Amino acid sequence: MKNIMKKILLLTVFSLFISAMPLTADILYFNDGEELVGTLLSIDKEIIEFDSPNKQSVKIPRNTIANIKISKIRLGDEITNVADMTDDLALKCINLDLADLDPEAEFVTLYNSYEYDFISSSEYEVVNRRLIKIIKESALTLANRNFWINPAYEDFEILFARSYTPSGKIYSLTDDALSRENLYLTRPEYAKLTKEKIALKHVAVGSIIDYSTRRRVKDVSELSPFKFSTVYVNNEPLLRSETIFKFDPDKTPLARVKHNWEGSRLPVYSEYFKDGKMHWKYVYSNKDLLVGEVSMSAYSSVFPTLYVFQEKSWDEIADKVAEAYEKTWPSDDKVEAYLSGIAFDAKDTEYEKIAKICKRLNEEITFVSMSPTDLNSYVPVHGDILFEKKYANMQSFTAVLCRLANKLGIEAYLGFTSSRRNKYTCADLPCISYFTNPVLKLIVDGSPLYTIGGYTTMGISFLPQSMRGSEAVFFDIEKKSHFFETLPERLFESDVNRRLVKVKLDETGKMQVEEASFMKGESEYSFRKLKEATEAELKNTFESYVKVIHPNAVLKNYSYTDFAELYSPMVFVISYEIPGGAEKISDKLMKFKNFWVNYSSKFVSLEERKFPLDMGAGLVNQITVIFELPEGFEWVKWDKSYNHVSENILFGSNLQQKGNTLVFSAEYILKKLEYMPGAEYQELKNCISKQTALANQWLIIEKP
Repeated sequence: MKNIMKKILLLTVFSLFISAMPLTADILYFNDGEELVGTLLSIDKEIIEFDSPNKQSVKIPRNTIANIKISKIRLGDEITNVADMTDDLALKCINLDLADLDPEAEFVTLYNSYEYDFISSSEYEVVNRRLIKIIKESALTLANRNFWINPAYEDFEILFARSYTPSGKIYSLTDDALSRENLYLTRPEYAKLTKEKIALKHVAVGSIIDYSTRRRVKDVSELSPFKFSTVYVNNEPLLRSETIFKFDPDKTPLARVKHNWEGSRLPVYSEYFKDGKMHWKYVYSNKDLLVGEVSMSAYSSVFPTLYVFQEKSWDEIADKVAEAYEKTWPSDDKVEAYLSGIAFDAKDTEYEKIAKICKRLNEEITFVSMSPTDLNSYVPVHGDILFEKKYANMQSFTAVLCRLANKLGIEAYLGFTSSRRNKYTCADLPCISYFTNPVLKLIVDGSPLYTIGGYTTMGISFLPQSMRGSEAVFFDIEKKSHFFETLPERLFESDVNRRLVKVKLDETGKMQVEEASFMKGESEYSFRKLKEATEAELKNTFESYVKVIHPNAVLKNYSYTDFAELYSPMVFVISYEIPGGAEKISDKLMKFKNFWVNYSSKFVSLEERKFPLDMGAGLVNQITVIFELPEGFEWVKWDKSYNHVSENILFGSNLQQKGNTLVFSAEYILKKLEYMPGAEYQELKNCISKQTALANQWLIIEKP
C-alpha cells in the first residue's frame, strides 16, 4: 500500500479515441501530498475502498485522506512512469544531451510546434505542443500557464499537460489545478475573453513540462481575420520550433510577408502537398541566448519576422468596415441629445467644439481596455451603449466621436494604426488585425487633427508616442473607401519640458531653492495622471521629487496649475532647502554641483551596439539655473563649455557670472527617435558622455 500511496495511478482508458464523452476518475488527496487516481467504491467511518486502474481494490484509512475530487482524464494520463512511455517525441526530448547549453540559461525549450489546419475560408484549427526543461529555480513559474480564449469565436481544449521529474515520474494535470477566469462580467458587451489557468504539480529544477492545446476558430472574415506573426529570435535556448500551415490554395489561399529576412539565423523552409493541401513548414532552432541591449528597438524591426494571413484587398476591407459601422452608429436622437447638453458658443472654432465634446466624453465615460483583436472582431460595440451605460473601448469611443463631429459638419475619418516600432505599412500587410490602435482624423478649421479623443488628463491633440510616425489606414464610411497616412512623428512645440530653478546659497552651504517646471506633451501626461491623487499622495510625490535632486532636500511648499485645464501648460512650483548643499572648505572657499542637470548615460553605457537604440519621444529639454552666491564670492571659471549641433542632436549650454549671480542655461534636443549602430550611436554616446562629465563637474566659488 505504501508504494501505491506514493504513485499517481491513472485510469486506463481503452476507448479514449472513440468516446464522445469526457472520461473522468476519482482522485484521493492524501495528507502527505500524494494522490491516488481511480474509482471510489465506498466510504465508512474508518476505511475508504478504492479501485486502482488495474481493478485491484485498495482499502485506505480515512484519516490519511485530505480530500476527494473528480477529474477529467486526458490523453496519455494513464502513464505514470517515463519507463512506460511510448511517445517518441517526448522520449527524445527527455534524453537530449544538454551539456553544451549556455550556463546562464534559466530554461530550455526542447520543442515547440504550431500546426494550423484550414478547414474552410472561415474556420481553422491550431494545435500547439511545447516541452520545456527547467534549468534554474527562477523558471519554476513556467509550471503555471495561462491561455486566453474567446469562447464566442473558438473552442479550446487542453489535450494534455504533465510534468516529468528527474526521477522518471509523470504527474498529469488534474482538474483541481485548472481554473477559468472571465473578464468584464459587469460589462457584457466586452465580456468576450476568458483566461484558463493551469498549475502543474511536482515541478522542480530538472523537470520537463509537456503540454498540448487545440483551438478551433470559426467565423473568420475580413473583420475577424486570421493573422500570424512570429519573430525568429529567443531569449532562452530553443532546440526546435516547427510552424506548419495546411491549406487549400484554391479555397483558402494564404499570403506571407517576410521582414529582415537575412543573416545566419533564418528558419529552414519547405513546402509540399499532402492530403490535398499545401503545407508551408518553418523549422527553427537557436541555442544561443539573446544578449539584449538597453532601449533596443522592437524585435520585429530588427530580427527575421514572418507574417502569414488571409489576404484581402483594402477595398474589400473598407466595404466591410463601412457596413459594420453603419449598423452600429449611435442613434440620431441620442447624438443630438448629447450635443444639446454641451455649452457651445457661437464664436467657438471647430477645434474648440471638438475639445468640448471630448472633455465631456472623457469625464463621463469609463474606458474598457479591450482592443478589436481582444474581441476578435473589428465590428464596434453599438454606439448607444456608450450613452446608455457610460463605458466604451477605444474603438467605440472614436466611432461615437466621429459621429458627433459629423453632426457638427466636421469632416472625420475613422482609422487604425500599429506602433511605429513595428515598421510595417498598410500596403505590406492588407489585413486589418495588424493595426490594432483606433485613431481619428478630423479636419478642423481647415487643418488635419489626428486624435484618439484625449483623456481626462490630456487634450485632444495628444497622441501616444508609440503611435507617432506609424502608418494608419483611414476609412470614409459614407464612400466605403480608404486611404493611408503616416501620423506625425512629433511636434516639438507640444513636447517640451522647461525648468527654471533659483538657488540662494548662504555662507554655511545651505541652499534655499525655488523651482518652476513647465511641461507640455509626454512629460505633462506623466504629471497629469496625478489628477485623482489625494493631497497626501501629491505631497509624497513632491517629497520624492526633491529627494531625487538631493537626498538631504527638505520640501517646504508646492503648488500647481489646474489639472482640469487641459489646453494650458501644466506647471508646478516647489520650494525646498538643501542643508549642506555646498561643501564648505574654508571661510573663503566652497564647492557644489549643479544637482538640477542630469543627463542619463545609461542609454549609451555600451561601447558599441549591435541593435538600434530607441529613444522614444525625444523631448525638448530646456533648463535655467540661477545661483545667488553669498556676498563677495566669485565662481572660479573653467573652460569646459560644450555645444553640439547636427542633424541628429542639438545641445548647447552656457555658464556665466554677473555680480553675485551665476547663471547656467542649457537646451538638449534629440531629433531622431531611433539611433542606428555605428556613427549615429557613437555621436550620441560622445555627446551624452561629455554632457554627463560637464554636469558632474564641481562648481568652485571663492572669496578673494
